[in-house]
Amino acid sequence: MGVVFVLIFPFGAALIRLLNNRIPNAFALHRGLQILGFILAVVGFGMGIWRSELSDSVGLLPLPSPPAGSGEDTNSQ
Repeated sequence: MGVVFVLIFPFGAALIRLLNNRIPNAFALHRGLQILGFILAVVGFGMGIWRSELSDSVGLLPLPSPPAGSGEDTNSQ
């Protein structure tokens, strides 16, 4: 998904500015690249959600603990 936002979207935006007068169908290339970028971004977003559901609670960040002094005992059953 990062590749889409760093490379494909900016390249598609620059394409329309640079090739507008040189290539007759520059807008079609721009549109196709932006649609491809959007589809890849949505797929990347979906894969991120899928991957986070696979990992369940095992991740890089620990689960949050209750604030100090809240009265919640983490050792009680």
